[in-house]
Formats: sequence, C-alpha cells, structure tokens
Amino acid sequence: MRLPWLAPDITDAIVNGRQPPRLTAQKLIRLSALLPIQWPEQRQLLGFAQDKTAGA
Repeated sequence: MRLPWLAPDITDAIVNGRQPPRLTAQKLIRLSALLPIQWPEQRQLLGFAQDKTAGA
C-alpha cells in the first residue's frame, strides 16, 4: 500500500473530512496500487480539484 506517499494536502483533507464525496476508504484502498508518485497526478486520480491559479 502506497498511502504514506500521498500528497500532504490530500492526507490533510482526508483526516479533516474534506475529501471529495466519491473518495471512500474502499476506493482509496482499491486505487492505492495505482497511485502515482507525482502529487498533481495523485490529485487528479483521486478527484481533488486542480488549482486554477497554479502556473499563472
């Protein structure tokens, strides 16, 4: 399970109950084997909103 490598903001959101509604514990475990190392890719895979101002 690669969950220790989650982006810090994703971990924070989950701990504080602010994860996307479709991201359940079961789905997170199912996707854990597919988690990319890159944090932006993790956010996309797990359904976290992209920061529209990034790179602007």
